[in-house]
Amino acid sequence: MAAEAPAPGADTAPAPTGTGPLDAALTELETRMVRDTLAAAGGNQSEAARRLGISRVGLVKKLTRLGLR
Repeated sequence: MAAEAPAPGADTAPAPTGTGPLDAALTELETRMVRDTLAAAGGNQSEAARRLGISRVGLVKKLTRLGLR
């Protein structure tokens, strides 16, 4: 069964710009997770990156982007 097309004149949301409340909430969560994980790893960036499931280079980039470096 095919999905129905929206009715003419149906309310359509504009494309997200990445500056709304969700973006801010995700940045806050990411900052908290990175900060807490780094603290739990005793400041060891390689260990924190491993715990977060990212590379150490990726962690360094996040630290810079989030203003934690």
